[in-house]
Amino acid sequence: MTISSGINNEIIVVGGFPEPIGGVTSFIKRLAASNMVSEVIDLYPSKSKTIPNTYKGNVLYFNGILKFVLFYFMNSMHWRHKTIHFNFSRANSLVLFLFLPKFGSKFHLMLHHGELNQSRVPWLYSILLKRFDVIHSMNDKQDVFFLQNKVSVKKVKRNLSYVKPVLDAICMEKKVEIDVFFSESNVVVASGRPDSLYNHLWNIDYVSKNNDLKLALFIYGEGNSLDKIKKKTNGLSNVKVFYDCNEDVFLYALSKAKLYSRPTKIDSFGIAVADAIELNVAVLASNVCRRYPGTYTFRPTCYRGFKAAIDSALIHDGNGYEISDDVINPFQY
Repeated sequence: MTISSGINNEIIVVGGFPEPIGGVTSFIKRLAASNMVSEVIDLYPSKSKTIPNTYKGNVLYFNGILKFVLFYFMNSMHWRHKTIHFNFSRANSLVLFLFLPKFGSKFHLMLHHGELNQSRVPWLYSILLKRFDVIHSMNDKQDVFFLQNKVSVKKVKRNLSYVKPVLDAICMEKKVEIDVFFSESNVVVASGRPDSLYNHLWNIDYVSKNNDLKLALFIYGEGNSLDKIKKKTNGLSNVKVFYDCNEDVFLYALSKAKLYSRPTKIDSFGIAVADAIELNVAVLASNVCRRYPGTYTFRPTCYRGFKAAIDSALIHDGNGYEISDDVINPFQY
């Protein structure tokens, strides 16, 4: 399926639209909604895709990476004199570039995971990363990773994956469901994969012991903590888990929250942190990476420290946390 274009911009972004939802797909949806790119190449096939109504560009769908590679070789002129911006989560995706010639284009790279692991073959990443003209680094750890792999400093551009959202309407059924749960309550919102890195169990434990609060937990995909989350939330009337909701539903719920809580052990930035601040919602987040200005930050060493920080964040008393004053600019080419 292809959607015709009305944009003169010559930037092609490779990744995917939601669904599935995540850092890569949310970022690309926002690039498209703001018409910062002329074409989206979607490598994540699913039955339901969220394409913003405001997008005027092309969309190409591929049911798997091999079909994209085949199309890439058969349409060499399609890429000439254009910027191709590849977006993946982890560094092991770089193996793809063993097979892709540039065909006169410029290659950009963005890896969205906060902590990138080295290859078991140390020299391989160094060779593959040389193929990129611009590498968008999201944090200090990524800077170190790229420099350790002998990437020229001139090629590394510090650039966060934050683009302000362009909101679409949500379905009435989901709106009513959220309105009912959020009515007459102070609600803490949390989100992410059901993975132990997100420390979702801290949020559940905290709210389960505070009857004046509710927790709306937005979970996406699979992870090693899914069974524990289901077990802990079973029978809790003040905790509701929302599974695989689209971004617009999540943002609607976030706008109604008392606090957004993100006590992650590892993170690259946290788009939802910035969104919450932009929506005038208080945010408590771990200090494992740069956070959007105005975020309450804490060191995620143990539940006790988290409890002290969220206690303070809910009443804004200035104790138990620090306030991020980083200067952070939205993504730009």
